[in-house]
Amino acid sequence: MKLESVFPFPRTHPRIRLAVHPISLLLAVGVAALIGLKAKWLFPGLEPIGSIYLFLLEMTVIPILMSAMVSGVAALVGRAGFAKMIARLLAAFLVMALVVGGAGVAVGMLGSPGSRLERQNQAFLADVVSSSQKGSDLTVSVSGPAVSHRHTTLLDLLAQAVPRNVFSSLAGGRVLPIALFSLFLGLAIGLLREKQQGLLLRVAEGTLRAFSAINAWLIYLLPVGIICLLAPQVGTIAGSIVVPMLRFVALFIVAAAVCLVISMLIIWVRSARNPAAVLRAMVEPSLYAFITGNSLISLPYELGALTDRLHFRRESTQFVQPVMSVAGGYGSIVFFVWRRFFSRSSTVRP
Repeated sequence: MKLESVFPFPRTHPRIRLAVHPISLLLAVGVAALIGLKAKWLFPGLEPIGSIYLFLLEMTVIPILMSAMVSGVAALVGRAGFAKMIARLLAAFLVMALVVGGAGVAVGMLGSPGSRLERQNQAFLADVVSSSQKGSDLTVSVSGPAVSHRHTTLLDLLAQAVPRNVFSSLAGGRVLPIALFSLFLGLAIGLLREKQQGLLLRVAEGTLRAFSAINAWLIYLLPVGIICLLAPQVGTIAGSIVVPMLRFVALFIVAAAVCLVISMLIIWVRSARNPAAVLRAMVEPSLYAFITGNSLISLPYELGALTDRLHFRRESTQFVQPVMSVAGGYGSIVFFVWRRFFSRSSTVRP
């Protein structure tokens, strides 16, 4: 069954779109830093607003992920080349993991994020890397220490991905089990009779459209969210850690930029469109993913850019892109590599 168009979102007034212009977002970062350094008395009011905004954004993630995967997989079942697509997806994930890991190693060796630091500062940044690596995406956590875990094997990851209780996974926001459940649900729907399949697909597409619209409305408040979320974090960073933290963030941005350029090149080759069109289409979702620290939050924009602006097949895109967003978190791979630089650093000052 062919999927109907879910994107793009309803057009809004150009003046409203100025709120999410890259310059507006950079200004919001600057305002947040200024408030964090000079107006700490505002923190009690900003922190609850920032938390509410983040929770509202995260509220849309699971419905969008599930509906996109279910509708995409169900539409592909029975089509020629579906098994081949799965094999290519696994191969692409392994190749990109190696490439991103290599980029992380190269930037880490050149920048040495864990070297020439006082012991207290190194411990702080090591906690940031460790806790961020446990996230599902480009997430930098500065709100607490990392928890020690034993070495995780591939079988451990597979066991964690199996949803013993799908409702418990939904309540806990466990993305991997939810994604695996959505995959099986999509396969099952795709094997139903066409009449039954069509009804369930329309439900999935309607859910995707509705929550994508909610996500789009919330994105227009992103500058306010940046200020409310970032200012308290800037204010809680001790003075001695500011310079190492800036250096750490700069190195991460370099590593992220390398990964982004590689991804853009792949999209350019696969779409057979000119580089300027690819850049215009992908800069907005990439920026939202980086600023919010989660590419799942920007998933509707990624799907819209790939299908409506770069003309990739909707069915395969709604399956492949969510899977890669869940399993192929480039930030997690970079942080995993960088943990080795902190644990093996031999130039720590007492």
